[in-house]
Amino acid sequence: MKTITLDQLRTLAKQFNLPLAGVRAMVEVESAGSGYVPDGSGRPKILFERHKFHNFTNGMYSTTHPVISNKLAGGYSTGATATVRSQKEWFRMAQAIQLDSKAALASASWGMGQVMGYHWQKLGYASLQDFVNAMYESEYNQLVAMFRYCKLVPGLMAAITMADWDDVARMYNGVSYAKHQYHIKLAKAYAKFKLEA
Repeated sequence: MKTITLDQLRTLAKQFNLPLAGVRAMVEVESAGSGYVPDGSGRPKILFERHKFHNFTNGMYSTTHPVISNKLAGGYSTGATATVRSQKEWFRMAQAIQLDSKAALASASWGMGQVMGYHWQKLGYASLQDFVNAMYESEYNQLVAMFRYCKLVPGLMAAITMADWDDVARMYNGVSYAKHQYHIKLAKAYAKFKLEA
C-alpha cells in the first residue's frame, strides 16, 4: 500500500500528456482522498456493483443472495463513516467471492479512480488478477488504471486538457453529474492547482 506523491502525479501528467493541474483536479475530486480503506488493512477502496455480479453470473444467485446479486443497481453500503462503508463493501465482496471469485472481482470498481474490474483487458492488464494486484500495490497504479480508462472514452482526455469540466464530469460520472456538482468541484480544484503551478 503506497500513497501517491506529487512527483508521481507529475509523472502521470507527462505519461498521459495532460496538464498537471488537470490530473490533480481529477484525483482530488474523483478519489475522495485515498485509494485505500482507512482501517490499516491495505485493501483498496471498492464499490461492489450487485447488478454487474447478477449479469456476470446470469442471475444464478439473485434469488438466494439478493444483497450481492440483483438485476437492479444499488444496495450500496451505508454507515456513519467512510471506513464503515468501505468495510461493508468488502464484506459484500467476500460473500460474492465465495460464490464466483472472477465475477466478484470484475463486479467492483477499484481504487482512487473507481475503475471497474471488468475493464481489465481493455486497460492492458494480463488478467483480472493482475489488475486487482495493481490496485493493491499503490495509488500510482490505481491512477494509471484511471487515466487508461479515460483514454478509452472518446473526447475525455481532450476535455481534461482543455479544462472543459462540464464535459469531463458528464463523460466520467454520467449524465447526472450536475446533481453532485462534479463539474463545479473539478473547476474549483483545477483553479486551485493551476495557481500552485
